[in-house]
Amino acid sequence: MTAFPAELDPTRSDLLALRAELHRQRDAAPTPGIAHALRLADAYLFLALGYCGHNEQLFPEQGHIETGAPAFPNLR
Repeated sequence: MTAFPAELDPTRSDLLALRAELHRQRDAAPTPGIAHALRLADAYLFLALGYCGHNEQLFPEQGHIETGAPAFPNLR
């Protein structure tokens, strides 16, 4: 495994904060189209995080199905 330079730590922290805000915005999106666009933005942001050594799963919610959940939870 390659070690990432310590100078990337502040960038990684900033990107994680941006991702958290992006998730809040996606959850509050007024339309499914906006929610989907924010989801796509999250995928690109995740790529940037990977360049900083972040190794979290991109869409961890895909690992399980909740009973009683909406039919298309990925749209929100």
